[in-house]
Amino acid sequence: MTFGEAFDKIKAKGYMRLPGWSEDIKIIVEYPENYVNITDPCLCVFSCFCAIPWIPNMMELFSDDWEVFNNDGK
Repeated sequence: MTFGEAFDKIKAKGYMRLPGWSEDIKIIVEYPENYVNITDPCLCVFSCFCAIPWIPNMMELFSDDWEVFNNDGK
């Protein structure tokens, strides 16, 4: 699916990633009510190493093979 379609599906819950990425990498939406140090919703990338704010590059934005998962990995 496109980036926009995947993004719309993860706004409420779940995560997205591209097929070539490691299975531990997850893109999620974080909201201010969950954290005291952010003031606006943002995309974050989570891995086994850290969690940081994320901005997609042009290749990622134009990719049509995004995968969306529930929080349980399905």
